[in-house]
Amino acid sequence: MGKIKIALLHLLPIAGDVEYNQKLIEQAIHIASNKNAEWIITPMCQRTSIQS
Repeated sequence: MGKIKIALLHLLPIAGDVEYNQKLIEQAIHIASNKNAEWIITPMCQRTSIQS
């Protein structure tokens, strides 16, 4: 079984700023993709930055 490259995104979103958070996620995905990540994992509610 081969290795799988996984990117775990640890970002600093702004609560309620969906547009900013979406761009942040897209930039991080682009970077991870350029590093050949096969799986890209984001935290739950990253886009809206709703915290429980």
